[in-house]
This record gives sequence, C-alpha cells and structure tokens, in this order.
Amino acid sequence: MANLKYMYIGIKISALCNARCPWCFAIKTSQEVKACQGRGFMNFGTFKKVIERLEALGFLNSQVVVNLYAIGEPFLNKDLAKMFDLLESKSIKYGISTNASVPFLSGPGTKKLKNLSNLIISIPGFSQESYDRVHGFRFDKIQKNIIRLVDNFRKSGFKGDARLVYHVYQFNLDEIYQAREFAQ
Repeated sequence: MANLKYMYIGIKISALCNARCPWCFAIKTSQEVKACQGRGFMNFGTFKKVIERLEALGFLNSQVVVNLYAIGEPFLNKDLAKMFDLLESKSIKYGISTNASVPFLSGPGTKKLKNLSNLIISIPGFSQESYDRVHGFRFDKIQKNIIRLVDNFRKSGFKGDARLVYHVYQFNLDEIYQAREFAQ
C-alpha cells in the first residue's frame, strides 16, 4: 500500500455542530450538543489508533495532509489539542476547518502548530443578517474570533494557508467584497 499516492486523508473528529444551518444533518442545537457529551466526537484513543494504523499501512508521508473535518465543528472536540500534539510529535501535516464560533487557542510562542498546513474558516456571509439566516451566531463575535484565532495560530508556529470559505447565497451576494477586504 505504500506506493499509493494520496494528497489528503479526512478524519471526522466531530459529528456535532453548534451552528444552525437549516440543511445540515449534523446535530446542531446547543441542547443537543450538551446532551451528547462524549458522543458524536472521536476520542483521543481512537484517533491515535487511526493515525498509527495509517502509518503502519504506509498512507502517511511528508506530502499527505490529514484533514480533521467533514461534518461538524472540530473545535467542539475536547481532545482536539491532544490530537494536534500527536500530529505535531509525528511531523504529520494536518488541516482544520471551523465556523470560528469556538475560540480555540494554542499557547503562543510554542511552535505547537508548525505542521498545520491549512486553516479554513467557513462563513455564510458577512453581516449579522446573513448569520441570522444560516449559522445563527453573533457576527461581531465571529469577526473577533477569526482575528484572534489566526493571530494566535500564527504566533504558535502556523505558517500555512488561512482562508475564509464564503458560502454564496442570493441574499449575500452584495457582501462578498466586504468579506474579501476583511480577509486581506
């Protein structure tokens, strides 16, 4: 199997999300998230076994990026910091996606995130009106979280690609340029 060429391997570490996207099938209400403590998240022990198995099979090399997302908000997983530490200790590249509702922070100056290759921040527009229609978060808080998150990650060794992934809808077409300006 070592000859297989993979660029990305996805591991879903969370099936739960705190956003209220009406079409998403992740568990999404705060009551449901609280009720599922421990369920809906991959625990560290399982994650470690998956990484070790991928290594044993020859799937992981210096070119492969392990993406820690699919459905759900990865930053809700209480074991995320341990997962980052494991990947860092093994010099495995990894990526993460977030809705920026949870201000996950790493210790600045630690160089803990040197193998983080990409940080994707998913946004449903660039106004409170857009957030009211989709995610349901306070837009001003999300903006602050994005700035704080990227700044903290950069200070923690992250040199990879940080990007906003803008969801385009009919109601937010006029906000695209504001989001672009913010990202720059």
